[in-house]
Amino acid sequence: MKKSGKKLTGILIISLIMVVVFGLIYFYDFSDLPQDKNSPIENTDISDKVGDIQNKQIQGESTDFIIEVNYPKIGINYIDEEIQSFAENNVQSFKDLISSNQSTIDNKYSLNIEYLSQKYSNRLLSFKFMISEYTGGVHSNFTDATFVFDLVDNKKLSLEDLFVENVDYLKKISNIAITQFKIANISDENWLNEGAGQKLENYKNFIVSDNSIIFYFPPYQVASYAAGEQIVEIPFSQIRNILNPEIFSYDNQVVVEEGISLDSLKSGDKISSPVKITGKINGNGWIGFEGQVGRVELLNPQGNPLAVSSLSAITDWTQLPVRFSATLTFIVPQGVTSGNLVFYNENPSGSSNNDLQFILPIIFK
Repeated sequence: MKKSGKKLTGILIISLIMVVVFGLIYFYDFSDLPQDKNSPIENTDISDKVGDIQNKQIQGESTDFIIEVNYPKIGINYIDEEIQSFAENNVQSFKDLISSNQSTIDNKYSLNIEYLSQKYSNRLLSFKFMISEYTGGVHSNFTDATFVFDLVDNKKLSLEDLFVENVDYLKKISNIAITQFKIANISDENWLNEGAGQKLENYKNFIVSDNSIIFYFPPYQVASYAAGEQIVEIPFSQIRNILNPEIFSYDNQVVVEEGISLDSLKSGDKISSPVKITGKINGNGWIGFEGQVGRVELLNPQGNPLAVSSLSAITDWTQLPVRFSATLTFIVPQGVTSGNLVFYNENPSGSSNNDLQFILPIIFK
């Protein structure tokens, strides 16, 4: 009996200790205890580096001028210093210009700067500034300025940083841009070749969006003042093979959002007649309709068609994804070495807002 009593007492003591321990766990908040610096649950989301974007202003008004400049402050020193310097330099340049201008005008001189921001995959942060300046004359002058910052490597990026080394990226993006402008018929060929030709200065204004690089061309660069600012958006899918994989990849896969893909052809490939094209569409504005998923045109560098074909569905066109096939037979004019394959989506709605295209620069064998 004595042994049983001792055993019972031991069980009661152990039970009491467990109650105390669990009570401490329940009532004590361990969140304030020091954490292991190498803990795998450490938050590595790069977006934490960027707080709420604050709008800063430089304003001024006199009998001669009005200044209203807006620019962002995000709480990262090297970015904030770069942007603030840009804003202040524009204000100073404007003041210097009007102080040396002796002519009299009916309206006040003015400087206005606005901006927009764009983030790509919590790594790249882009800003586009729209600058309107009136210093006399018939109308204001409009220009752009852009900045793209890498929040991982903590630096401002140039255009060449977005592409792999030793590749003629200017040739590729210039071919795409000029083709888009020719299709839109915004100006003559000489103007386009000069303003959108293979010069780095022509593509200095760009930002990176979720699935594309967007280039901006101010009035007079590729078209008249009346035509306004021109924009060329190049999806990652059109230049995926030349994008810098250290920036545009997760698990070594280029991040793209697209509705059409080709089985073998890629930008810069060499083709000869006849060329068979196969691939698939998978939504995002690319659909099947009455056995077709769109059409493809082969254009010379001037935007003139060399061949055209429907993209015929070879699987059930009512069920995505839809596989397609097309064959182009063509004759290459003497002296022509390159061109573009332009794919157009099937658009049964008839609304131009639903028109899509995919441009693939190619080389003739």
